[in-house]
Amino acid sequence: MGKALAHGVTGGVFSEINGGSFESGFLAAGFSSLAGIAYRPNNLAVGTAYHAVVGGIGAELGGGKFKDGATTGAFVYLFNDAQERRIRGKIQEAVQALSDFIGTDLVAAGDDVLNAIDAQLPKFARTVFFGASFSAAAGPGGTFGNGSYWDRVTGEVGYYDQSGWGGGINIGATPIAGFITGSAQEFCCYFEAYEASYFANFGYLRGLEHKPSYGNGRYSVARNGVFGGYIGGGELGAGYFVTYTELDPRGVRN
Repeated sequence: MGKALAHGVTGGVFSEINGGSFESGFLAAGFSSLAGIAYRPNNLAVGTAYHAVVGGIGAELGGGKFKDGATTGAFVYLFNDAQERRIRGKIQEAVQALSDFIGTDLVAAGDDVLNAIDAQLPKFARTVFFGASFSAAAGPGGTFGNGSYWDRVTGEVGYYDQSGWGGGINIGATPIAGFITGSAQEFCCYFEAYEASYFANFGYLRGLEHKPSYGNGRYSVARNGVFGGYIGGGELGAGYFVTYTELDPRGVRN
């Protein structure tokens, strides 16, 4: 039930961001999540269609449009269920391995600490970070954080500052540990951050980049293939934020 509530809040925020109502998005995502408990199809296409229909019905019950609810329902399934089976297991293992090092200053850490972190992580967790994060959202809201980072390939270490905006129900400060699959240079970028917490805060990151829209002189935002995750403490809540990170490099550790 807690998972369905978190999915519902995320769906409500997703709906509001895309011009719909929080209520219709909440019901669409919540119904879709609960429906996944009753029936979990092995076929991706069947699962997407099933959750789209359930989400559409939920949206209509909340006073929204069927097509908007269908989009939200399919989104919840593809992101929270299909993605969970393929990617989230790997992310969970990587961030769990980092949890013992929460609070570590990677710039000042000794070689023994860096070697211990390196030994526990898979290769795809290229850039790791430790710091503190504060999120304040009751509907619209923001998130802020800072800490240290280490690119395990180039050896670059330094400090970061992160800020962002979005929405959800998630208020609190927590120490965090996380990683991205990209380089330190790609860490200095925009990210989508999907948060859900139930006594522990778990976040999923997807990298964003600006691309030119040819012919009109404008830019569009697209996902760049970089992803990551983080773990920390937290009470019940969920949120969606778009963040930007600035780096302060302090040297190279071999």
